[in-house]
Amino acid sequence: MIKTIAVPNRPVLADGVQLIGEFASGAFRNQQWLIEQNGHFIQVPELLYRIAQYANGERTLDEIASLITASTDWIATPEQVGTIIAAKLLPLMIVAPAVGAPAAPAVTRPLAGPLQLRLRTRVLGPRVIDPAANVFRFLHAPAVMIPLLIGAAAAHAWFYLVHGMVASIRDVAYVPGALAAVLGLLILAGVFHEFGHASALRYAGGRARSIGVGIYLIYPAFYTDTTDSYRLGRWARVRTDLGGFYFHAIFTLALFASYALSGQEWLLVTVLFIDAGIARQLLPFVRFDGYWALTDLLGIPDILSQ
Repeated sequence: MIKTIAVPNRPVLADGVQLIGEFASGAFRNQQWLIEQNGHFIQVPELLYRIAQYANGERTLDEIASLITASTDWIATPEQVGTIIAAKLLPLMIVAPAVGAPAAPAVTRPLAGPLQLRLRTRVLGPRVIDPAANVFRFLHAPAVMIPLLIGAAAAHAWFYLVHGMVASIRDVAYVPGALAAVLGLLILAGVFHEFGHASALRYAGGRARSIGVGIYLIYPAFYTDTTDSYRLGRWARVRTDLGGFYFHAIFTLALFASYALSGQEWLLVTVLFIDAGIARQLLPFVRFDGYWALTDLLGIPDILSQ
């Protein structure tokens, strides 16, 4: 028996749904449009987006069809609009079901795989992130960024080619409390890394929604919710992806300066661990920062989920 889905005559968006707009600088043959649903983004073609855009709870199917016909290249009838709502927008829970009608069978979302962040716990929200991101965003201006990156590169060249690592590794093994201090600095560097993403997004005109912790593969990991970057251009998204690496470079500059003032060799071990972490995150085959930068360069969001 085939069950028909009741389509509301005056459709309205479901709770938690927000229309974002055109996906900028994508690599798809047909332009994609973005709809946010409770923190997740759904890619849809323009026709579905336009129907959702006109579904305000006041317009009838006839009125929506007339608007579609007048504003796009499609000629739509009320029956066609209703069919699209029943077949696509109701199962995706973009449009709310008719009052008193059973909900349409929802589209099943895949379970989180081993290459997805699990057990996500939000720690900081926009109230804390926004002020800090506003302060740090000036660091992404080219006039500031270029000298800092040159300085970080020069300091690293001195460390690896001139100074060497032996004395620093020996120091962390013999100085009481040095290892604990290194671990503390690595956690602080990780948090600063996330504000690199948040401030880069703010520099481009977006907002980070949260910073938190979770489990990736088998390791604890920080994360920043930068889904707002999907509505920005390609290079703004890439800047956001690489903002964490940039802030790690700034953090290492602070460590080099602290070493120059104090002479504490163990501080340079922190630089070594940070650099190893950057190298690991550049791997393009798992969902680290290098992977997200690659997908945004290609214009295909989250290739592993396609």
